[in-house]
Amino acid sequence: MKSHQTIRLLSGRRIMIIIVLIAGLSFFGRSVKVQAVRSNNAPVGGDLPVVGELLEYLPVIFSDFNVPAVFGVEMSTITPGQVLTMIEELGNYWMRNNALLWSAVEPIDNGGYQWGNVAALEAELIATSQAGMHTILIVRSTPSWAQLIPGILCGPMKQAYFDDFGDFLVAAVNRYSAPPFNVNHFEIWNEPDVDPTKVPPNQIFGCWGDKNDPLYGGGYYGSMLKVVYPMMKSANPSITVLVGGLLLDCDPRNPPAGKTCAPSIFLEGILTAGAKNSFDGVSFHAYDFYNPEFDTFGNPNWHSGKYENEPNGSMRPVLIKKAEFINEVLAAFNATGKILMNTESGLLCGGNDDPPGQSPCDAEDTSPFEIMKAAYLAQSFPAAIGQHLDANLWFTVTGWRNSGLIYTDKTPRPAYHAFDFSESMLRTADYKGLVQGYPGVTGYRFQRTNGNDLWLVWAWGGGPLVMNLPAVPLAIWDATGDPVAVNGTTVTLTVEPFYVEMP
Repeated sequence: MKSHQTIRLLSGRRIMIIIVLIAGLSFFGRSVKVQAVRSNNAPVGGDLPVVGELLEYLPVIFSDFNVPAVFGVEMSTITPGQVLTMIEELGNYWMRNNALLWSAVEPIDNGGYQWGNVAALEAELIATSQAGMHTILIVRSTPSWAQLIPGILCGPMKQAYFDDFGDFLVAAVNRYSAPPFNVNHFEIWNEPDVDPTKVPPNQIFGCWGDKNDPLYGGGYYGSMLKVVYPMMKSANPSITVLVGGLLLDCDPRNPPAGKTCAPSIFLEGILTAGAKNSFDGVSFHAYDFYNPEFDTFGNPNWHSGKYENEPNGSMRPVLIKKAEFINEVLAAFNATGKILMNTESGLLCGGNDDPPGQSPCDAEDTSPFEIMKAAYLAQSFPAAIGQHLDANLWFTVTGWRNSGLIYTDKTPRPAYHAFDFSESMLRTADYKGLVQGYPGVTGYRFQRTNGNDLWLVWAWGGGPLVMNLPAVPLAIWDATGDPVAVNGTTVTLTVEPFYVEMP
């Protein structure tokens, strides 16, 4: 059990109390000002931060601060109960749902929309909204009558059916952007930058990729966006339309040995097709991999992290390199003003078919992998904020390739506590920039509502590394929120981020 106290997002059962308090205090001349970190598209209404009990959080509410609403997860099943309550208690903001299936709702051409076929999805959307979270809804799966490649549900529709897909999306927007669903973010397909020969035809993956096309099929996807985007926006101008979560298999600027990285040209294909004004943001996926031999992590396909024992490797999440790459591509086409969302993030261990929890991916609090996963998660959220992402979603709550936040008995893993503490410390903090001037140190600087600086710092190369601070810190916490002894103006860093509160 954790001994520290965490700051939690308002749960639904507290909202009415706070509304009454706010109304009363506003009547006496006080006002509430909440500002999103970056994007006007990121909704913040109704999510007021709290610090401890009533007498503690009132001063925080009535102050100016930035709200980094990047915290999110994906769950395999979203139903009211213990697990959803645990995620609500984290202060979680985003919930990604995979998916609304066009093939299920419109299985017959001109046969009408069969919304009853997605009743289970609709129950999940309602549960998400009632828990105070914000859905990112994937739309995918081409019905047989519209398929460009017969038998491939994960692939594109024929161009002649772009309008039909648009009509379906309009119906979906009209239905789901309203109560009780309250969906405002629609992601068009999941990992569309994959060739259909690489994945099963009816799985959760997308497969618009075309290995025989110089731009890997991105142009065809862009042509579809140019048709459906204005239709969706005419239905509800306030929604956000996302390019479906790009896999971005490897870095085309610096391909690893034996790879061309052609799938990562998909976004360039979208923009080459003239679709820069046909989406509001880009969703992408960014995983790193645990290397038990060196107790490190990285993604060799992007030359990120320190997957092996490289002397020059940097222990930083791959989301940084992927976000930088996407921004470079967008800038090259003058596609400005787009939001970025990392909708699948995690530290993976073991293969797809490996039984979970087996060595070296041992599932217990003291195992090296679980400790490293908590450290990685604590790095990922400040890194996402530093890259100005609108969302950073952990995949998944129960786990894929041992990425889970909770054990099979529904008790928290260290990574759950790391998520909890990260949200509690950063939710009401104002991002100020990088911690600079300390060789070998990676770090992010925030300002807390009490006016003190909060530094998140770790050793670039994994450490141990002694950092000389400019003053004696007021407090230090580890990645999961346990206090660390203050020892003058020095702190010894490893890959695990320390939260250092400076005067």
